[in-house]
Amino acid sequence: RPRWKPTPVQISILEYIFENSDLLPGDKDITIITDGLRLYGPVEEVNVFYWFQNRRARAKRTANQDHHPKVRNFDPAKTLEPFEKL
Repeated sequence: RPRWKPTPVQISILEYIFENSDLLPGDKDITIITDGLRLYGPVEEVNVFYWFQNRRARAKRTANQDHHPKVRNFDPAKTLEPFEKL
């Protein structure tokens, strides 16, 4: 089965829904969203389900990185610099 490639309009719609909702959409919501997205290109309910699941994971990962700036800005060259003298 070929990988789903959402159109820019579909992505905009999905991002809007994600940013303006506190919860992930349920089964009925996914059906409604999918029907709306089909106006802008091919899409299946499973695509919408996984898009929201992946987007939530990305949001959590980003939020976690914001709390750990040292991890985000880790530079191995600078970190290993003191050991080069040994």
